[in-house]
Amino acid sequence: ADSLKTSFKTRNGRIVYDGGGIEPDIEVEKSSISKISVSLLQKRLIFDYATDYRFSNENIEPVEEYQFSDFEDFKLFLSDKEYEYNTETEDLAQKLKEIAQEELYYESISEEYNALMTKLAVNKNDDLNKFKSEIIELLTGEIASRYYYQKGRIIVNLKFDEDVKEAIQILLNQQEYNKILAGALDK
Repeated sequence: ADSLKTSFKTRNGRIVYDGGGIEPDIEVEKSSISKISVSLLQKRLIFDYATDYRFSNENIEPVEEYQFSDFEDFKLFLSDKEYEYNTETEDLAQKLKEIAQEELYYESISEEYNALMTKLAVNKNDDLNKFKSEIIELLTGEIASRYYYQKGRIIVNLKFDEDVKEAIQILLNQQEYNKILAGALDK
């Protein structure tokens, strides 16, 4: 319980607490992965593309410099592959349809419902482009692992890690860094 925690002061006068583990000074918003990326991962299409890429390309740039850049080739690779997924919007629309059918409203809204579902299908077709940067991040790590193994995947993934990016920004800003050490940071 929080009431059982004891506070201590660092040499700089910063208050820290025992128990409960380490709490970050700066909290970085955690991002979630898109449904299309989940589908591409579950269907092993990112994995398969990376394997094909490795067989077609003898080498890549040094891992510290590598960034996947042939997204059009990846889209071409996917053109004959299955990777179905439902967006949250589609799931909610399906639930709306079921409730409307139970309440006997569906017949009066069926035309609009079908138009909505058609529009959602068109939007879903653009998901590859909408989530391009996220998919490129996944491809970059997977492809790097084919050449540089797990160490390569880790090095590449650190370039995309929001916590690491934020830490670098703080370390480069001496004033902000000193504020954190002094416990004067506004949370």
